[in-house]
Amino acid sequence: MKSKSAIAYFFLGLVAVGTFFELGLWQLHRAQEVTRLAKPVADAPAVALESIAKAAENLKDAAINRIVTTSGKYVAIYTAPNQEISMGQVRQTSTLEVGLLQIRGSKSAILVVRGIVGSFKGPVPTSLGEVDLAGRLVPHQSSDHWNSTVSQPGGTELGRIDPSLIAGVKGLALFDGYIIARSESAAGSNLVATRVPSLPAKSGIPGFYWQHISYVIIWWLMALLVVGAPIYSRYEANKTRS
Repeated sequence: MKSKSAIAYFFLGLVAVGTFFELGLWQLHRAQEVTRLAKPVADAPAVALESIAKAAENLKDAAINRIVTTSGKYVAIYTAPNQEISMGQVRQTSTLEVGLLQIRGSKSAILVVRGIVGSFKGPVPTSLGEVDLAGRLVPHQSSDHWNSTVSQPGGTELGRIDPSLIAGVKGLALFDGYIIARSESAAGSNLVATRVPSLPAKSGIPGFYWQHISYVIIWWLMALLVVGAPIYSRYEANKTRS
């Protein structure tokens, strides 16, 4: 009977050691993944917006953060107040100018963050005629940054940069997400403005490198404890008998 108990405890200990070891290995892999994803990644070549996204459809994972090009005419201009952006090492809150760009030759449109309000030189966007632009395609914002009026008829302030807030405007089918413009040109001339920096999205793995490493140490110490506890117990018992 005693031998059966010993065998049962042995296998339970073996399972515990294996589990703790695997948990530590899992955290080690996550730490390595955090490090890998934190390294700068070169952007893929720019592609036409319509080749990776479609109006009235959810934005696919493969399209998020891609540099896209498109052209069309601005049919409405909005402002997005209280938007937090990074200008170099400085974070600031600014009001952004957001245009609704009707894609050339179609009844579809997409929101474009053109830059900081008041920083543009030249004619107003709706008088530009056709515009060619390049920028980063990102998902729509999901939380409000302002007590907006855009939900009211004729509202021009966006509480968040989200096409659902302007659904049905001018009868256009809207793309999910929006473009953060890097450059715009009209009639062969570049449009000058203070653009919003558009860096690729950060790693989706929660936590930091050393946080994961600390979990590795904890789990493997637990494994060592399971192995060492019976050995120490037996050592103490032998010491008492002697």
